[in-house]
Amino acid sequence: MGGSASSGGGGNYEVSRIILIKNLPVDYTWQIVSDRVQQFGDLESVEMITPGVAKVRFVQLKDAERAKAALQGTTVEGRMINIEYL
Repeated sequence: MGGSASSGGGGNYEVSRIILIKNLPVDYTWQIVSDRVQQFGDLESVEMITPGVAKVRFVQLKDAERAKAALQGTTVEGRMINIEYL
């Protein structure tokens, strides 16, 4: 059960329902982040840790995995985002 989530660089954390999204535009709010990630599944919570960094907790592990796989390395308003499990 539970393997390492180290494929493709950026954090060697165990797979988790919680992802940390880094390098977002600094004016992003939790509502904007929520709108962008809810397509991957039900959210338990979304919190801005610091400007440009969001912590997203999914209800289901598989949804966090899908979000990370789909969003890792994508560009948001000219900024390449990085996603890690927390």
